Amino acid sequence: MSADEKTRLRAEAREKWLWDEAARKRRARREERTDIARRMLRMRMTWEDIAKATGLAETDVERLAAEEGE
Repeated sequence: MSADEKTRLRAEAREKWLWDEAARKRRARREERTDIARRMLRMRMTWEDIAKATGLAETDVERLAAEEGE
């Protein structure tokens, strides 16, 4: 294996790690917003206000409300 090939493989592995890390962070932010939305639902806030505050779509808030039995 040449040095160039090793360098390329390292660069590809690093790029894959960066993509995976970004996906993990996006997933964590989404879960955090979802948790906040659930708390807001328990506070009886409107779906519209929850969507505005969390950045979730109203349809997502509606789905959460159905899951929570609200």
